[in-house]
Amino acid sequence: MQAAAESLRALRGAPSGGRTEALALGQLLLDAEAWDLARTHFAWARTRWPEDPAAALALGLLEAQDGNDAAARTHFQDLWTQKTRPDEAAWQMARLEGRAGNWAEAERWFARVERGSRYFDAQLGLAHALSEQARLLEAQAVLAELRATQPMQAPRAWMAEAELLERRGMQAEALRLIDQAIAEEPTKDLYYKRALMHEQAGDIQAAEADLQWIIKRAPDDAQALNALGYMLADHGHDLERARLLIERALELRPEDPAVRDSLGW
Repeated sequence: MQAAAESLRALRGAPSGGRTEALALGQLLLDAEAWDLARTHFAWARTRWPEDPAAALALGLLEAQDGNDAAARTHFQDLWTQKTRPDEAAWQMARLEGRAGNWAEAERWFARVERGSRYFDAQLGLAHALSEQARLLEAQAVLAELRATQPMQAPRAWMAEAELLERRGMQAEALRLIDQAIAEEPTKDLYYKRALMHEQAGDIQAAEADLQWIIKRAPDDAQALNALGYMLADHGHDLERARLLIERALELRPEDPAVRDSLGW
């Protein structure tokens, strides 16, 4: 990191220009997880180019990472006020408010994300914020609209709604919802979600059938192989088969700690 510090000093001593290089160097510091140097660097860059949103965003993310939410809010609020990256600013503010349990404020910020790569996740966040305020029907309406307008992402919206129901203790309703989703669009993720729900309900046979559906269509799906192997082992069913399933998952993902834990179990 000494070389990086020397590069920073040289850059700051330059008589003019250098914004592109400065921001690129800041990104390198972030990639290297040199958090303190990155914070100092972006603070300097922000004083030199206050209109550039990159430094404000980086500082906000660094403060949020350290749990300094008040400082992070200041940077994200500035980013919102500048209107240079309003959707990103609103997304980050919403996440902070949600983390603090300020659901009304989180709702307000999630609703301000109007486009871009954050939009879908912001709508999921909006539904969650509404549900946390005991406004489940409004949350479900948001997710239904999301499924209608973004059908390629519909499985994620179905699962998000099921999780809202589960959080409210409505497991039977959640399972019926996933049954409906699978009837409309049978995807691996939906089958995996339903397998976990069946297992939690104690219906091991139904959970196994859902995982087998995945494995039949994707024999090298390490997640499904591991889940089925662990479930069989955990319930004392066909331990030899469980071992073979987990060993196959480990071949596919040798560094995955979850698979290694399953084999140990």
